[in-house]
Amino acid sequence: MKSMEPRPLLFGLPDAKRRLIGRLLLGGMVLLMAGGIAVGFGPFFFAARHLPAFCASLEPGASHGDVKTQAEARGYEVETAYDGRVLIEAPPMATPQGSPSVCELRFGPNGLLSAKYIESP
Repeated sequence: MKSMEPRPLLFGLPDAKRRLIGRLLLGGMVLLMAGGIAVGFGPFFFAARHLPAFCASLEPGASHGDVKTQAEARGYEVETAYDGRVLIEAPPMATPQGSPSVCELRFGPNGLLSAKYIESP
């Protein structure tokens, strides 16, 4: 028959303290991972959410260069369509299932004529 010898203390800590430290370390790692995901993907998420407000905030008469600079500073992609329209889209990673909503801009000789947000179906 084996005698009941006490377990040796790991690092001189009793079992209850070791479990507490283990839980705290695991909780810290989970928080760091969640924070990393939020920092990595947050800008994409918010870029898509703020596109309608950005589109509405564009002032008529603004130059193409100014609008493009503002859009690119917010992480949006700017494309010129074959018919002269300018389309501003959120990054592809931020759009639901590859059907991005766009801000459609039309420019005239005096700058921006219209900015219309078109939601994807």
